Amino acid sequence: MSVGSAAKPTGHRQYRVDPPSSWLRPDSHIERILEHPWYRSLLHLLDVGAWGSHCYFRARGATQALLPVTTGAISSPMGRGSDSEPVLAQIGGHGVYLADSMQFMLELTARIERRPTYYVMPSFRGERADHRHLNQFFHVEAELPGGREDAMGWAEGLVRALAAQLLEDAEAEILAMGGSPDTLAAFAAGTSPFRRIGHDDALALLADDAAALRREGDEVVVTNHGERELCRRLGDFTWLTDMPRANVPFYQAVLPARSDRTATADLLAGIGETLGLGERAATEHDVLANLAYCEVDSAPYDWYLKMKRMHALPTAGFGLGLERFLMWCVGGKDIRNFCLLLRDSSGRGSP
Repeated sequence: MSVGSAAKPTGHRQYRVDPPSSWLRPDSHIERILEHPWYRSLLHLLDVGAWGSHCYFRARGATQALLPVTTGAISSPMGRGSDSEPVLAQIGGHGVYLADSMQFMLELTARIERRPTYYVMPSFRGERADHRHLNQFFHVEAELPGGREDAMGWAEGLVRALAAQLLEDAEAEILAMGGSPDTLAAFAAGTSPFRRIGHDDALALLADDAAALRREGDEVVVTNHGERELCRRLGDFTWLTDMPRANVPFYQAVLPARSDRTATADLLAGIGETLGLGERAATEHDVLANLAYCEVDSAPYDWYLKMKRMHALPTAGFGLGLERFLMWCVGGKDIRNFCLLLRDSSGRGSP
């Protein structure tokens, strides 16, 4: 039953709010924001997701880092291993990038604090928006002293904490937008497990599905269809680990036992990757070797190299796409329905 029906719904499910897909009509998007109950529910979910993230990190002693959204050194440069296009802007006649991530700054603040640091802030991507990608989205990112396993523990804790917070503060909206409170309750209570599969094992598992794999250079990688298939076969919130070195950015650490694989992990749920995680190259020497391997100019990263030289602290971190997580919570199919104000690479926006 959709909103607007005369009869009041009964039972556990009270009513249904379907997304208006007003991103298809940007000229009238502002009217839909003001009138359609989807956006009232979305605003509430975004609020609860951001607040729940802050509560989780603060309860565990992490420091919030307040950082700018502009940078001269993007973390996903164009080059081997890049997974996004940078967004160049002009400020005061000078070219700067809108940050795809402020992970490098979190690495810096983790060294200042000697403990985990985090933020909830916008990130920007230059590739065209589609059902999985927004040009501007909200990132819940954290960096902590330690290795990949430490970061995976923090990331799993965040997912469980957000599920609990959304159940406590937004169960009605979860129901109305198509989600299952029982599914969230299982993760919040810890009864639903986080599974794990290595990249090579995933290739073997998906070998019977041609659409699940794609060759990129010398490597075969898992496609987005493959990510969804892993979720179908193994369950939501499955870790895909040990990504090929040739297909990740330069800052990720190489596995000691295999120089062609990295200490990385993507957490898959719903439409695919929802959280990306990695252990960082700890020393200046390691970063320089990775820059050369990825064919990326080291000049914009002089300060980053100096930081590694002065303080070769092993750290690991992760970034959760808040809109993607909320999509999973309500079973959404198109991330553009989870954007309150339109921002895309075509320049169209509202308001």
